[in-house]
Amino acid sequence: MALEDPTIAASFRIATPGDWFDIRLPQGEPAGDELANQLAGSWPGHVGSAGELRGMVRSLVSATAALDVLCAYATVVNGHGHLLPASLVINVFPFRGQTLGHVAEQLSGDTGALGARPPRLVDFPAGRAVRVERLREWSVLAGDRHPVSLLVQYIAEVPGHDQALVLTFSTPALGLAEQLRPVFHAIVSTLRFEGLAETSRSESAGQRQ
Repeated sequence: MALEDPTIAASFRIATPGDWFDIRLPQGEPAGDELANQLAGSWPGHVGSAGELRGMVRSLVSATAALDVLCAYATVVNGHGHLLPASLVINVFPFRGQTLGHVAEQLSGDTGALGARPPRLVDFPAGRAVRVERLREWSVLAGDRHPVSLLVQYIAEVPGHDQALVLTFSTPALGLAEQLRPVFHAIVSTLRFEGLAETSRSESAGQRQ
């Protein structure tokens, strides 16, 4: 997906907790494995969980290749003695004349999706957003295991543009879902847009002259 307006990437700000890392998304599985090793070294977890972390990072690399990702963040949590990742990926989604509600329906998939919750509108300082939550089942790992991740997305309208900012949180630490949901929400609450609406109004005024 081509970014329709590159000024969006330079005009939003978001804050994350101190134990979240701003990461340069890797290209290819070898670079993804290197990132997984770096994350594993940042937390004293069990060696056996490093393989799961590597698989999650590889999935993140695949998703990055399919989307026009603006930025990404990651952290490591201790899920009952296991090293587990949590990530935030931010990309732009074109409205193409749709509403926030329509976009939420597209991202939520089937109503019967695993662990799906009804999309809901949430008001933030940066404006209104739609929250979508579901569970995602990943590819089969060793031992015929089907790891499942909590996926929480916030779709926020970009002021003055026919686009939305999509913030996607993902973690396999399902046992920590109740603790992590407020963290995700607090991160989105720090979202700010700078100068986008004013720029759009100035361009419109110039076109009318």
